[in-house]
Amino acid sequence: MAATKLWTRKFILLLLVHLLLNLAFYMIAPILPSFTEKVNAKNVLSMAVVIFIMPSYVARLITGFLCDRCRNKGTKIIGLMAIGLMIISFIGYSEVHNGEQLLLCRALHGISYGMAIPPISGYLARFIPEERSISGHASQSAAGNLGMIIGSVLSLYLDEKKFLGDTFVVGAMAVIIGLILMVFVPVPVSKEKIVSVGKVISVSHQMKTSEVVKKVMPFGLIMCSVLVYSAGVTTYIQKYTNEMGYIGRNSSYMAVNTAVILFSSLIVVWGGKKIGHGRLTVMAFFCFAVGIVGLSIKSLTMFYLAAIANGIGTSFLSAPIRARAMESLPDERRPLGSSVYYTIYDGGASACVLYGMAGDRWGYQQAPLSLSIFVAIGGFLAIQKMRKKNTLLTFG
Repeated sequence: MAATKLWTRKFILLLLVHLLLNLAFYMIAPILPSFTEKVNAKNVLSMAVVIFIMPSYVARLITGFLCDRCRNKGTKIIGLMAIGLMIISFIGYSEVHNGEQLLLCRALHGISYGMAIPPISGYLARFIPEERSISGHASQSAAGNLGMIIGSVLSLYLDEKKFLGDTFVVGAMAVIIGLILMVFVPVPVSKEKIVSVGKVISVSHQMKTSEVVKKVMPFGLIMCSVLVYSAGVTTYIQKYTNEMGYIGRNSSYMAVNTAVILFSSLIVVWGGKKIGHGRLTVMAFFCFAVGIVGLSIKSLTMFYLAAIANGIGTSFLSAPIRARAMESLPDERRPLGSSVYYTIYDGGASACVLYGMAGDRWGYQQAPLSLSIFVAIGGFLAIQKMRKKNTLLTFG
């Protein structure tokens, strides 16, 4: 019975760390335009975004391979180092006075954020019993979404009240608490072993790194394809609402969409096992289809229906896909698998500029239909991968 228990002390500690790091990230992201204006660095706003993303990608991949080599205890040390660097970046934000200093802090923040993902996501994947896989990964999504909501609302509130500098203090405090909690997270012990010629050999050593990448890549591509559409909608929602005559409705769309994502994540946490991987995936793509149609019709009712449908689709799809990706890997290879998965996954966020290009060319009302091919590709890949489950021969 203990082997199937999800809500253990170590799992809750890591969820809190994940929540706090996401909260800290969103203490900065929404107020970045205001911050660049305050330090007379509006000309480096785009560069401040890019210089965060690119080092984050590189650091994530490198850290994934380092965690794969260092294994259990080394992975935790890397995680603590990453969070420590993040604290330094937040202290740096509070001392920024020009564009060059801002770019330096953004680069350091990007490196630390990328470094933190493989240890934390990899540990979370190892602490989730296979029988509770969907619920566990949905819990990770819910914690991240809750951190996003709290961080965004708090940072925008402080900015509105002219307490911009306090956002860095709050962010630093969140990361410091995350570091303290991470110290108390126990080092996982791999239980996956196979018996070969009278010797006990870890399953992890039987799978080549290329095989890890091969197993995770299709799942990452599913989410990457869908994210081109879903991230495109949220990124260019203001241009869409302006074109459609829904002036000022972009914020209400985001509020509805974010609330639905969080609520849907909780549904998956508590009911995901009963619903199952396949049904969640089918319902997710049905919701994305409703969202595409809703945004293609000029109607406020359909507009908000699309916000709800896209939110449900995002929550219902991310948990089963990530669960399948991690289930296909041996225990100790999951930090590497996480780094590969999230690097491919975030490629969709970067590629969402295609949505903007389609909107500029054919109009933002037509952009959802234009980008629906990516959702269709994701659906096709999902059908191929979710029809059968990859399992490992394990002995406790």
